[in-house]
Amino acid sequence: MRHETASAPPIKLAFGRAFYLLLLANLIAFGANFIGVLGRPLMMDEVHFDSTAISGVAAVGGAISLPFPLLLGWLSDRMSRSWLIVICYICSAIGLAALAESASLWHFWASAILLSGVGVSFGIGQALVIDLVPLEDLGRALSWYGFAPPMAGILGFVFAGYAIQSFGMAPTLIAGAILTLIAVALVIWVQQSRVPGLDEYLAKI
Repeated sequence: MRHETASAPPIKLAFGRAFYLLLLANLIAFGANFIGVLGRPLMMDEVHFDSTAISGVAAVGGAISLPFPLLLGWLSDRMSRSWLIVICYICSAIGLAALAESASLWHFWASAILLSGVGVSFGIGQALVIDLVPLEDLGRALSWYGFAPPMAGILGFVFAGYAIQSFGMAPTLIAGAILTLIAVALVIWVQQSRVPGLDEYLAKI
């Protein structure tokens, strides 16, 4: 007598596949960004910039990036939020790669401005979470998303310190840029997973 075995139902993720992809991308991008946060003052100190120049670079990067959340918030209501996040992440990846070759003060200014892209993307990411997650789960999902940057900071600093000591500054920064590009790919996957029917297809794989 033949017994038919019923196939197990697919596991349903609490907040949806797209949210977890976005959460992972956010964690990776912020972690990589903190490599630059740690690496920049160490590099500037190594080439004998004083404390005023080091703090000034951080101030310049922060000041110039201040209007961007307002501009991108306006744009996010008029175009794809996923692609805006991709642009922010790519800017950060370029900033990490540029930082690896920085020597002059303006190089550090430029890299600081580009590295601010990940921080600017956070508000757009929150808006995207609202688009992705059902209303009844939104509070918990936003809490998870907001928890990612500080956790990424801890992991990023730990990884950066170990990697700089073991492999050197430039390879560590390039690794951070590559990690940011992986986060870009994940955000693109978020966009693709929102295509009708694709999420159901992926659940069967």
